[in-house]
Amino acid sequence: MRCAAPPSPNAGFTLVELMVAMGILLVGMTGVLAIYWSAARTAREARDRTTSAIIARSTAAELAAGTLALPLKDSPAPNYPRFERTVTATPLDDAGAHRLVDIEISWSTAGGGKESVVYRTILYRER
Repeated sequence: MRCAAPPSPNAGFTLVELMVAMGILLVGMTGVLAIYWSAARTAREARDRTTSAIIARSTAAELAAGTLALPLKDSPAPNYPRFERTVTATPLDDAGAHRLVDIEISWSTAGGGKESVVYRTILYRER
């Protein structure tokens, strides 16, 4: 039976092995960081679109209640400083009871650009 030789005082990792291990770690961390940034951007876009839907819904409620004067162009959305709203209403009948309403919500993005969404609804007002 052979006995294993005692470890040499020079045993350990070489510089090349450490560099290869660090390269593999760097590639893995780069992938994780890319996924993180993509998820953060997607979450920010989803939050902005949800906020625009909330603003559009409250604007439609203001129109239905008659508390919003039309037309409205690039008006700041209350409580949402990055968001603006533009509202146009087109009568669908001679009496003006049915109106086609376009509510455009626009906002500034993190990259300095602008994005917008248009919501369309029909409002009926009893006279």
